[in-house]
Amino acid sequence: MPTALAALRFDFSKGIDMGLSLDIANIIGKIPGITPAEKGVVQDYFSKMDSIANKFSGEDAFTVNTINAVNGLPLTLAGKITVTAANQADSYSLTIPPEGTHILIVSAAGSATAGTNETMRMQFNGDTGTNYQWLWNEGQDASHDSGRLTGEVSLPLLSASGTGAAANSISSSISWLPHYNSGKWKTLQANYGLLYTAGVGFGTSGTFTGWWEDTSKIRSIRFFGANNFTVGSVISVYVLA
Repeated sequence: MPTALAALRFDFSKGIDMGLSLDIANIIGKIPGITPAEKGVVQDYFSKMDSIANKFSGEDAFTVNTINAVNGLPLTLAGKITVTAANQADSYSLTIPPEGTHILIVSAAGSATAGTNETMRMQFNGDTGTNYQWLWNEGQDASHDSGRLTGEVSLPLLSASGTGAAANSISSSISWLPHYNSGKWKTLQANYGLLYTAGVGFGTSGTFTGWWEDTSKIRSIRFFGANNFTVGSVISVYVLA
């Protein structure tokens, strides 16, 4: 490596910085003694790295790490489910990598239930026993509802709009599973919202808090419902270091 470039170091262990080639000229320009030829070689290299990042980020098996803008912590896509055909499946499973601390699930989904809404669910490590319990707290326009369920066989993912909802409405949720590698029971914290009546768009927003009564480390998550997820449903699962 030319002497002038010896001081240039980039750590890719935390992922590829999108758009790095836009700033590389300024970075290299501050290194004393760099030649135009050296500058061109490095610019070309990082331009190619950006092309790879833009192509694969957030897609399928190849994961480009991103950085949580608030906390500066690495956020890695563990898997993504996209429903592209009607009646494709009523159950999907993803493997969770052991390298991480917290799990973030971002969902936008609907249900094929012939009604107003359905609670879509999740199970961990193939556990179908009555080892789950959860509480909900939700508002429906002017009304309010809350409750608790124990001895359940799953935890809630989100309350999904059914076929009675407006044509293009879809429910959403953000769910956290903190410290999924701990030796304690696993905790769920989730927020969700939906519109579930065509026309007037009657809606609900609420929270879920739940527990998986198991000390095992989470290594897989199964998402399912009594009915299929509708076309356009997307579930993205991230692991936070």
